[in-house]
Parts: sequence; C-alpha cells; structure tokens
Amino acid sequence: IKLANASIGTATNNKGIYQVSSAQDLIWLSERVNAGYTFEGMTIMQTCDINMSGIVFNSIGTETNPFKGVYDGNNFIISNLNLKDNKNKDKTANIYINNLSNRGLFGYVKNATIKNLTVANGTVSGYGNVGMIAGYAENTKFNYVNTYKSNVKVSKIEYVDIYGKVVNTYLTSGASSTEEFAQRENVGGLVGYAKGCSFYVCSN
Repeated sequence: IKLANASIGTATNNKGIYQVSSAQDLIWLSERVNAGYTFEGMTIMQTCDINMSGIVFNSIGTETNPFKGVYDGNNFIISNLNLKDNKNKDKTANIYINNLSNRGLFGYVKNATIKNLTVANGTVSGYGNVGMIAGYAENTKFNYVNTYKSNVKVSKIEYVDIYGKVVNTYLTSGASSTEEFAQRENVGGLVGYAKGCSFYVCSN
C-alpha cells in the first residue's frame, strides 16, 4: 500500500508497513519522526529507486526523537541526497553546532534496523556525527547497506571509511571500505558514531 498523501501519511497496511516511493515520502517520514513518531515496531519499505536531486531534506531522526523502526530499502537506491553545510552561519554559535550534528539520511537511530539499501552520489557535511546512512546510531543493525560515490565531510576534513567512532560494535561478513582509515570528529561513510551496533555485509 502506497502513501497516497505524503503530507497526511495515513496509508499503512495491517502489518504495520509503510511504503515509500518518492522524495516527498522521505520528507514525510523525516517530518513524522522528527515530530516524535518513532515508528517503533513498524517497517518502512522502499518500493523503487528514489532520486533526491534538488530536494531540501532534513535527516530522519533527532537525539530527542530517534527513528526506532525498520527501514528496508528492498535493494533499491536513494541517489543524489544532499545535506550540505550552511557556510553563512556563525560556526561558533550553538545553534549551528546543534543543527549540523547527527547528519545523514538518518540523523539519529536507536534500536532500529536498516537493511537492503544503497545510497549513491550523495553529499553530507556537518559539525560532528556525520555519515551517509546515519549520523548517530545506537543498538542498531545495518544489514546489506552500501554507499557508492558519496562524499562525507566535517570541519573541512573529508573522511569516508565505514564508520567514524564505534563503541561495542561489531562488523561481520564483508564489511569493508575502499578508503584509508582515519578518525576525526566522528565521521564515516556509513555511520558517524555507532554504539552497540552491528554491520553485516556492508560496504563503502
């Protein structure tokens, strides 16, 4: 069942599955989660490739309102996601730091699962906890998640390994990166900061 109206988002099936098929659906998901609906116990199913070119997008989930559901990319791609640093803001201001921390497709995930997803040709930049898939992840499973030709930056330092900083996290069965390992300001190609997470067959 498809989200018939992204601004209302009332369509779901009786198994607690929401289907997303457009940039507007992802915007709706971001708005719902960031407003406090965590989707705990529910699944978000992507039903086609989604092109985010030219779309103004806020990361899904905040520290106050994290995403806690399952996102199943269904082996589709999200392309051209662009979350760029705002160069006009005062970088010493707390509002700048808060707005540009925990950035990625998902800003903050907790007790969640993200699987079967590729993000391609994306750009994400911020102050800290920055990753293409998730900025901050806690007790979250990443299964068959990949990034391709994506660029992640923080404080003018580019860093695109799988993860930035990890705590009690394990990688299994093919988690890999094509880039030189480094660690600075918790930035990663997949996840900026991972605590108690698992990565299974993931690549960057």
